[in-house]
Amino acid sequence: MTHWGGRSRTRTDEAVEAFKTALDLDSRNRMAWYHYGVTMENVGDLDTAESLYIRSLSIPALGETPAEAALQAIYEEKNGSLEGYRDYRVALARLHSDRRREEILGDRLEPRKDAPPFSLATIQGDTVSLARTRGKVVVINFWGVWCSWCIRELPEYQLLYEKYDEDENVLILSINNDKDSQDVTDWLRDRGFTFTTLLDDGYVRSSKVRSFPTTWFLDREGRIVYLQKGYTPNLLEEFSWRIDSLKIAPRP
Repeated sequence: MTHWGGRSRTRTDEAVEAFKTALDLDSRNRMAWYHYGVTMENVGDLDTAESLYIRSLSIPALGETPAEAALQAIYEEKNGSLEGYRDYRVALARLHSDRRREEILGDRLEPRKDAPPFSLATIQGDTVSLARTRGKVVVINFWGVWCSWCIRELPEYQLLYEKYDEDENVLILSINNDKDSQDVTDWLRDRGFTFTTLLDDGYVRSSKVRSFPTTWFLDREGRIVYLQKGYTPNLLEEFSWRIDSLKIAPRP
């Protein structure tokens, strides 16, 4: 049983304010949402705790969150059993996906800026010029073999490439900034990656790309509309949302 003495209430209020401050700074901190939920569950506010665990589960990230077990326990306590829990979670997952899509598509760069022009060699020795991609939706992923987070998301980037490979309206590119092009060629071949890879000639630095991985999403006029910095857990889904929204836009 939770005792709501003055001292306990004060400590709870302090904890709640601390969580609110932390989440104002980083609303995608799923462990902060989880511990906030634990605090509310400890004072008997199951409805609030449930909503906070749900918020924690809505944030894509590597690994599992204890919010799953906590949410399941609250569901069982409130409903007397776990009957229907699976359908409940499926509905939540669908809701989370819809909300993430809305948030992602709403996060457009304004004003849009033209992507810096380039003409870069591919690992096969061909040349790709940004100017010649006008009229297409273009995705450009900046990566390096040295970047562990880049490597982690490349399998899904390969799936993205395969998904749109036959789509004449979309071009999936990557720019690698490792020093030894032959090592990169061998590395890609050994892992079965076939997405188009361009070799950096100083373009990364001149374009002021500082975070890896970074991905640009260009509209048909060559302007950067969406910018993704860092690792993306649900890359295929989230990148497809951006691409498909740009495909709908009228041609220049």
